[in-house]
Amino acid sequence: MSAHPREKSIHLILIGDELLNGNIADLNGKWLGRYLNSKGHSLASIDIIPDRPSTIALCLEKYLVSPGPSIVILSGGLGPTKDDRTKNAVADYFSKPLEERADLIETLKTRYEKRQKSWNPATNHYHLFPKDMTPLENPSGLAPGIFYEQTQKAVICAPGVPHEFESMLMEFFENQRTDLLSSEEAIYSLQIRTRFLPEEDIFGKIAPNLWNQLERWGKVSSLPRAFGVDIMVELKNQNHLFEDEIEEIKAYLKETPLNPYIWHIGPESLPEKIILEAKEKSIMIGLAESCTGGLAASFLTDVPGSSEVFLGSVVSYANEVKENILNVKTETLKKHGAVSSEVAAEMAKGGVKALKCDICLSFSGIAGPGGGSPKKPVGTVAIGIATSDEVHADIFYFSAKENRERLKRRFALRGLHQLLDQIRKY
Repeated sequence: MSAHPREKSIHLILIGDELLNGNIADLNGKWLGRYLNSKGHSLASIDIIPDRPSTIALCLEKYLVSPGPSIVILSGGLGPTKDDRTKNAVADYFSKPLEERADLIETLKTRYEKRQKSWNPATNHYHLFPKDMTPLENPSGLAPGIFYEQTQKAVICAPGVPHEFESMLMEFFENQRTDLLSSEEAIYSLQIRTRFLPEEDIFGKIAPNLWNQLERWGKVSSLPRAFGVDIMVELKNQNHLFEDEIEEIKAYLKETPLNPYIWHIGPESLPEKIILEAKEKSIMIGLAESCTGGLAASFLTDVPGSSEVFLGSVVSYANEVKENILNVKTETLKKHGAVSSEVAAEMAKGGVKALKCDICLSFSGIAGPGGGSPKKPVGTVAIGIATSDEVHADIFYFSAKENRERLKRRFALRGLHQLLDQIRKY
């Protein structure tokens, strides 16, 4: 854990019409918030503004004239096209002319050569840079970033492309200006991950005193998830050691009515916990997916090292695949339909044999918008789980008002919770 400068405010300005019109979703704010939190910091604000120099100037003014030290990070608008106006807007705001930089020219030539390209100054103008400002290395791209510092104020301009944004800021904060994120106090956000209860039930019925009790250790906040709520407790001290406080909180939670609904205390995601606990027990896992179309497998394989325990997924979208590869009986499909606990059970059992795994999780459902019926409406999913010795399947119903993508995600995550439980029982 590192320092937490309470006296310094950090602001992110996201620049781009494509963010405002919904063509792309912001990922940089999410990453930066997590990155700063891991360093003991937090974002004070996030603004999303259009590619308009006057708006960029107004937004800068808002944070640079406020009292106290601050860091303003701008994301986007550094590329070669006409709508990339950030560099000029920042130069104009500080009344700094653009000047040709010989050092940038050499850097750009080298960078382009590594990509087997030739740099052409007429197509990007990267070599023209605001006077008195510092170019920032772009480890993952071509456009240089910008750093400028005045008394108690720092401005950083980084590309909007997420992997370029991330690599540039990590390089800058960790290798060039570590002092910008320094302080004497450390902070750690402890995540208490619950499931199958909404906030209202947790804090209103199950554990009405929980919030106040947890505040003994630090600031409390909650974040609703697809199948539960993450409760965060912000711990802080000067010795950078939080083990005693974490153990105290865990001991307290074991004695509360909320304990059966807590599936993990820590930062790891559901797929990460599945892979971690499967490794601990040397359990090989597999999937038999229909309605989720490989989404559950995608979640698991997002985890580094998943190949040690995850064998694969049979995406049996068509009934013929269910029959020919997973050995689902034709009679079962005809009698009960593809979306049934009987078919999900046979899919899971067939997956154990086909993949030669210890545990197989299966999905068969209706993600919509069509295909539903009064008995099996859109949002219905059958989830099965099997080992070599046993098999079980359940039917779950989710709101038909949710779109296809959200339903597929809900199906997959609900099944992965069952997989985690089965690993713990194995």
